[in-house]
Amino acid sequence: GGARLDETTVAMRELWQPGYRTYLSDRYAFRDVDTTILPAQPGGPPIIIGGSSDAAARRTGRLGDGFFPGTGYWMRVTCTRTSGRGWPTRSC
Repeated sequence: GGARLDETTVAMRELWQPGYRTYLSDRYAFRDVDTTILPAQPGGPPIIIGGSSDAAARRTGRLGDGFFPGTGYWMRVTCTRTSGRGWPTRSC
């Protein structure tokens, strides 16, 4: 589910940093791990999150580098009014 993907993304980003890294969560734990082969791009490769839900879009904003929307998602988003904070308040 969503929480597992969130934790996995954060753990991977931690491992992609230079030096000894520690990460503890409900599902994953590592202490003083040194990744000897780091990604070519500092910080790791871009993480593109796909989905057709508002939760997937919010996850992208929190953790991802890009969003691959599911079928029909953009049609719904483009006709959605937003509150002052940017969250949808109602659809057309």
